[in-house]
Amino acid sequence: MNNLMHCGRIFARMSLGLVAFGGLGSVFSVKADPPVITNPTDIRFLDHNQAFNPFATSPSWVEKAPMPTSRIAFATAAVNGKIYAISGRDTDIDVCEALETVEAYDTATDTWERNLAEPPTKRYRAAAAALGGVIYLVGGEDRSMPEVCGDVVSTVEVYDPVSNTWSSKAPIKVARSLISLAVDEANNKLYAIGGSNGRNGGYVAD
Repeated sequence: MNNLMHCGRIFARMSLGLVAFGGLGSVFSVKADPPVITNPTDIRFLDHNQAFNPFATSPSWVEKAPMPTSRIAFATAAVNGKIYAISGRDTDIDVCEALETVEAYDTATDTWERNLAEPPTKRYRAAAAALGGVIYLVGGEDRSMPEVCGDVVSTVEVYDPVSNTWSSKAPIKVARSLISLAVDEANNKLYAIGGSNGRNGGYVAD
């Protein structure tokens, strides 16, 4: 039996952020970068923010407060009822410029908190995951020099939402971007799986 259910449409887009709150039965998606089919060169960076509750009587996507900073290729993680949008790529698609911006969406009040502490390393396409009340930002592509596309990095940094501070941790063994992170809370471990070699091309199976 096919249990899949069609629950409406949202913008066609890529490089968005997606966070699920299992306890709340909601999915909060910060949308970005929809390709316009009639003109592929016209790519817009959006600030849309939508929520989806699969347990509602009539499940549908609901618009929420927009993200203050439009961007793509940012990392997302949820801690204590807030979604954190970290770093990402600037809206100028002609240059390889990264943002260090960190903003937090409060799911209870439908508001955004701005001007949070920025990560020490300037990058995008990094991966984020929450473990032990803090957020780990892993890998990515270096964009420390404007207009210069950098290499993949092995950097691991941790954000503490309580103190609003960043600290550095042991780097991953293989530098890469677009990593899939999995959290093992029972054993206090974080698994970094796969990824990309960035501008060098190819994918990493590690």
